[in-house]
Amino acid sequence: MTRILAFAVALLSGCALSGGAQQSCKIFDPDLAQGVYSGSCKGGLADGYGEVTGAGSYRGDFRAGKKHGKGIKVMPNGDRYAGDFSDDYRHGLGVYVWGDKTPWAGDRYQGEYRRDLRHGWGVFQWGSGDRYEGTWQNDLRMGLSVMELRRAQAAEAAAKADKAHGARNREP
Repeated sequence: MTRILAFAVALLSGCALSGGAQQSCKIFDPDLAQGVYSGSCKGGLADGYGEVTGAGSYRGDFRAGKKHGKGIKVMPNGDRYAGDFSDDYRHGLGVYVWGDKTPWAGDRYQGEYRRDLRHGWGVFQWGSGDRYEGTWQNDLRMGLSVMELRRAQAAEAAAKADKAHGARNREP
């Protein structure tokens, strides 16, 4: 029944289906462009809610073939981002977790993004349990912050150009 309903929706929206996947909706993200897409299509571009699996995967909102709105993307290396997108960029609030295939496996950032860069307030937690909470600017730690070390030691620091006093500089 679900497959019949999906086929009827695809016919009404003008998008072709092949085994439940749309073939004529373009997606601009290179990790997803060659993938199998299922979802809304407008003018030959993914638009509205959709799901795609390619080198990576994504489920969420699209606008004019780009990730836009809320979504979850899993990168080919296993990294995972859940949050806001705008014009194919991580933009707004989100959570990024580094995957097992990277040197930063287990590290996590939760906070604000601007055009794929950490920008605004955010919390970076290393897999070791160490934690940085503070302001980011263009992917660099900036301004007043708190650094908590896994032994529950805390150090307050004023950081400038990603040189926080006593802070480790290991995040990607």
